[in-house]
Amino acid sequence: MIADSQVKKNKRKSWVLMVSTFLLLSLVGGIISFIIFGESIAAVIFVLVVIFFATVLIYLGAPKLALRATGAKKADPKVYRRLYNLVEGLTIASGLPMPTIHIVDNPSPNAFATGKSPDTAHIAVTTGLLQIMNRVELEGVLAHELSHVKNYDIRVQSICMAMVGSITFLGDTFGRFFMYSGATGGSRNRSSSRNSDNSGGGFILLIAGLLLSVAAPMAALLLKMSLSREREYLADVSAINMTRYPPGLISALNKLKSDTSVMVGTPKAAAHLWIESPLPGKPSGTKANWLDSAFNTHPDLDSRIAILEQL
Repeated sequence: MIADSQVKKNKRKSWVLMVSTFLLLSLVGGIISFIIFGESIAAVIFVLVVIFFATVLIYLGAPKLALRATGAKKADPKVYRRLYNLVEGLTIASGLPMPTIHIVDNPSPNAFATGKSPDTAHIAVTTGLLQIMNRVELEGVLAHELSHVKNYDIRVQSICMAMVGSITFLGDTFGRFFMYSGATGGSRNRSSSRNSDNSGGGFILLIAGLLLSVAAPMAALLLKMSLSREREYLADVSAINMTRYPPGLISALNKLKSDTSVMVGTPKAAAHLWIESPLPGKPSGTKANWLDSAFNTHPDLDSRIAILEQL
């Protein structure tokens, strides 16, 4: 089964991401703290501990941050009865617990899922999506989002948010330190003045720290984008397995493709959450260059539709 294999794959990926994140943060944090504080093991350990707890806090709070950033509000079951009925039917059919359902007051049609596991999952849809989708189309979109839940994409997504957030914070911290202290300022350089024989090594570390402060956030961002594009394809296929009706999701994606509205106020950091990118970009069907493709949070809708039409 595609779903079972994807769940196992994403659980393994979660562990790999967590270990990789810890190692990368330790490397970047260790070098930066060494440059700032000098040869103080206690300072390095302190910085690493702070980084570790900050990353854990970001991971634990990622779903709430996502809901707050998008303006999602808990949906009233009496007002959104059709929405609740569709989600309930899909969860029963797929063996999932009922997620918390939210509404985003926005005329642009879109939806997303967040959480750390199926037991803590949240699904949000915009008012614009509810207005333009018929029953089978809305069911296809909801099945897509529930597939992210069932496949544990939401956990991978939360880890990625924590990773990118922590690494970006480190890079920004070092950038500010370098900007205000200068290449010859700061405690590290004061220490180096007493140990001029180590100045060459200190300069190399300084350059390494500068490169890492720029390259590490970029690499983390590219990884997040790549995982986001991959999981969209898989969620589409999993949604078809859930509904057993490909035309529903295909029709929904075609409506999203024809929609030209832009979600005003949506932060870029949350763009990867949605079923379709909420950010302005090239019209669907326009061939993107390799750089655009690398930084896209979603695959092109035409390619997603083409894959589903072959099922």
